[in-house]
Amino acid sequence: MVIPFLPASLECSYRAIEIQPIVRKDLHIDWPRAETSTHWIFMGFDEDLNEARKIAVRETVNFLAEQKTVPMSREEAHSLTSIVGDCRVSQVVDIREGLHCMIPKSMFTKK
Repeated sequence: MVIPFLPASLECSYRAIEIQPIVRKDLHIDWPRAETSTHWIFMGFDEDLNEARKIAVRETVNFLAEQKTVPMSREEAHSLTSIVGDCRVSQVVDIREGLHCMIPKSMFTKK
């Protein structure tokens, strides 16, 4: 798992997890992102879960519109996010609630 930015901690229910933090000085992002072998993951946090959702979706759309593998407009990126984006609540116990959207990398594999 690649995590370009850790806000404070990484909490999970795994018995064992191995992470590799990578500092990317060439990458300028506003919110945390993660990458697994199968998905890109975009996160949003806010006191209002709806705002957290908007942030996560906006970050997802930004990434899809800016990536070069399959060029697309912002409108196409938004449509793709609404079709294949798997958005889930990350946390609601703290003051800041979290939501993350996952985009499968399989959407970009050559057939």
